[in-house]
Amino acid sequence: MLLGVWAVVLSATVIYFSMKYDQWKDEKQVIELCYDYAKKQRQSDYNKMLAASQAMQNAAKNKMLENARTELKARKAGRIAKETEEARLTEKDNKKNHKKTKVPKAVRKVSVDVLVQSTYQDSDKTDKKRKRNKGAARRRSTDTFDATQNTVSQATEDPSVIQAPSISQAASISQELRLLASKRFSSRNKLLTTKSR
Repeated sequence: MLLGVWAVVLSATVIYFSMKYDQWKDEKQVIELCYDYAKKQRQSDYNKMLAASQAMQNAAKNKMLENARTELKARKAGRIAKETEEARLTEKDNKKNHKKTKVPKAVRKVSVDVLVQSTYQDSDKTDKKRKRNKGAARRRSTDTFDATQNTVSQATEDPSVIQAPSISQAASISQELRLLASKRFSSRNKLLTTKSR
């Protein structure tokens, strides 16, 4: 009888602990499922937040780029307008200055005539100067030639100056010199022959 009681108690204990184990196992699975769900939810929320932040960043970037393009276009348009206005004012000032400094036709014609006349006068002066220089050079050469002729005539007329012999005199002088040389050569030969004897 005692063994039967212990067997009932033991079986009841085993059943109880098996039930508790099953309950703990079920709770563990529920906890794991909840944890997985929370993890997935957090990942989903994180992905949503990341996508939203990226979308905001892209929108801000596109907005900044659009604003920069608009500002550049406005600056370019302003610069073009300013340059156009400056060019128009410069052209206007140039036209005014041209009208102020415009010379009448009569004055321009007179100035051209004066320029042509002065050019012709300068060329005439240059030609006259060249002719004058040529005449002076010719006169100097003539004076030099006359002075040379005077010096030669004075030398021929002066008895103290030794005059050069003429062509006929030079021929006779050379003949006399040859005769003297032949005489000297013959006398020298005679002396040599007498000494050798």
